Amino acid sequence: FQGAERNSVFPAYDAFAGNYSVLGLAGNLKIFFPILAVLPFADSFLVDRKLGEQTLTLTRATPSRYYWAKGAAVFLSAVLLFFFSLLTHYFLNFLAFSI
Repeated sequence: FQGAERNSVFPAYDAFAGNYSVLGLAGNLKIFFPILAVLPFADSFLVDRKLGEQTLTLTRATPSRYYWAKGAAVFLSAVLLFFFSLLTHYFLNFLAFSI
């Protein structure tokens, strides 16, 4: 961290997973978000490999098309799940607590 300010590096206390302060939660989300973003794709891939569907699909499509299609499907399902639930939450808060 040479050349960085002392305050820009978060302390080890905030990086601890058991820290329940607001800043610690934000720090934990920064660390765990890439892992959480990859989990649906990895789970879908492992289920396809376990059931043998990957070999059947790859006989009809190239590997790159298979991975792009699977990535797009997982991304859209995650967007639909999280975006619409957060959008509904936002609108309900707006209706209930409008200024």
